[in-house]
Amino acid sequence: MASGTSNPAETLLDIHDGTSANRLAVQSPIAAAAIRLRRATAGAVAAAADVPITPTAVTRYGLSINGTGRAALSVNGAAPLVVTGGPTAGLTTLTLGVMFGEVGVLRVIPAALSDVAVQAQVAGLP
Repeated sequence: MASGTSNPAETLLDIHDGTSANRLAVQSPIAAAAIRLRRATAGAVAAAADVPITPTAVTRYGLSINGTGRAALSVNGAAPLVVTGGPTAGLTTLTLGVMFGEVGVLRVIPAALSDVAVQAQVAGLP
């Protein structure tokens, strides 16, 4: 999210308000083969635990944001990781980043999904 952190990461998906103070991000830590979900609200940052991935394998993930500051991330169809206390309004920009790969499928569903539904959507990706 911010450079100079003790655990820098490549951002795969970032939804923000044009600043680094309010955002939800899916990241891959540079020092680990993993994916994480982070949030920043008014500059305060929190993250869910890292999910290990295999660098040479296809990785599928889905993110559901419910508008109350809760976001759920399912990686490869596993039970979602959750962060709470995220921004509830003002997120205006979506940025995709691809690290040594490509985006094969992108689905934007204009509704918040339950944890079970986001897990099922990710499990059904090609």
